[in-house]
Amino acid sequence: DVEGYIEKLHITPANAHECKHLPPLLEGIAESTTVYADKGYDSAENRQHLKEHQLLDGIMRKACRNRPLTETQTKRNRYLSKTRYSGLNLNQDKATKPQTVQIVRQGEATPYWFKFNPLYVVEQSFGTLHRKFRYARAAYFGLSKVSAQSHLKAMCLNLLKAANRLSAPAAA
Repeated sequence: DVEGYIEKLHITPANAHECKHLPPLLEGIAESTTVYADKGYDSAENRQHLKEHQLLDGIMRKACRNRPLTETQTKRNRYLSKTRYSGLNLNQDKATKPQTVQIVRQGEATPYWFKFNPLYVVEQSFGTLHRKFRYARAAYFGLSKVSAQSHLKAMCLNLLKAANRLSAPAAA
């Protein structure tokens, strides 16, 4: 969510391409939600899925062999990367606050309702998992064991965030 709690995990094998896993992640997302995703999710099928479900396309474009990105696509990618990583939603009108979904790392979808684009909160969560819980790589082999480890680390992160929130002084 907005505060960086992990609400949903989707674990896939390392040899599975992430672009095939976008449609199941978007189930239950409200219409007119902007979906921001990195180049790993760029495919015609994913863009068609977004269009069919009336979701706004924030997927960065990927160059293909012998077909480099056009100048417009390069500018769009630069704009989306600034939007995703600066913490500001540059295309957001102050009167309307559309929902934004960030797809980060292999298969995680998180809905947000916040005036700043909170992908940096998700990246902070990955950093905390890496630093405090030493979760840089999976310690086990097999999808079920890695999934169990990931869910336990996510629970630990959520408990840490909750404890920090409870111990923080109330805003005046």
